[in-house]
Amino acid sequence: WKGRCRTVTHLSTFSNPLVRKHAFETSGCRGCNMTMETAPAVLMLFSALVETEDWAGAVRLADDVYASLPGCGNPAMHAMALQKLALAFVQAPEGAGQDSRRATSLLEEAEGMFAAGGKVPNKEGQAATWESLEAVLAQSGRLPEAAKWTTKLLAMFDERGDSAMVGEHASFIGEKLVRVGGEQNCKLAVPLLERALLASASPGVDAEQAADLRIKALSYLGTAKMDLGSFDQALTYTSLLVKDMEKLGDVGGVAGALRTRAMIHDRCGARVEAIADLEKLLEIAVPGCSGLDEETRNAMVVEAAEILKTFRADSGAL
Repeated sequence: WKGRCRTVTHLSTFSNPLVRKHAFETSGCRGCNMTMETAPAVLMLFSALVETEDWAGAVRLADDVYASLPGCGNPAMHAMALQKLALAFVQAPEGAGQDSRRATSLLEEAEGMFAAGGKVPNKEGQAATWESLEAVLAQSGRLPEAAKWTTKLLAMFDERGDSAMVGEHASFIGEKLVRVGGEQNCKLAVPLLERALLASASPGVDAEQAADLRIKALSYLGTAKMDLGSFDQALTYTSLLVKDMEKLGDVGGVAGALRTRAMIHDRCGARVEAIADLEKLLEIAVPGCSGLDEETRNAMVVEAAEILKTFRADSGAL
């Protein structure tokens, strides 16, 4: 094994990962007692599999890699290998090793190593791990857990004065929470979306990103506040969204905001205002209008017309 691993280590100097991968595979190295001699070879084989995006192969080697880490003698390599292992479990095809829970466990272990007081304190490594945890948990639908790591990221970006990243991460998770819906998710989403809205007004954010952040924040804040029963605030946010969309000349955006505002008015018992919003929606959502493909426009018009018919009937205004 020692001779083999030394040969493999020499062959690993090839820059082409495909050559390196072949060298490792033909060497027959699959790990032995994972000493200082053998651990680097197993880790380099794993790295070659990751670099060539052979995710299924990387997952098959995962147990050997994990067992090798204590013997690698390098805490920084250990922590980074945990990150790569997690990536493999995320990227592996479904049914061929994909496992978001194992990925989360590996990332949490890496985060503990990077944290202050860990084996290899490193703020950048810790931040990268937080971002990975946020993404993996969001992808697997575990949004409240993802929001916990988002909060840590926001505090770090605040320290750096990076409003653009604050807005991006707050908006990313806030939007997903509102889309899933439910009282608890909306309660978690509101402070995140408010942070995104605040970030959109920061001078450190370029105009295009600022406009995108503001529109997303206003849209999902309106929906979240409506679901939480805070109708006055929901109307405020949605009315601002209508004005922003009108300034942009985005007819589809205006129509969507009007539909949301009509629903909020209806929840408040303000049927006259709800009817007015739906009538305006039908007036502007004409064939060929900007911001809407024809299929979406047709569906929106049909739905709005049906709701309007119901509202008018209930109000005796047929």
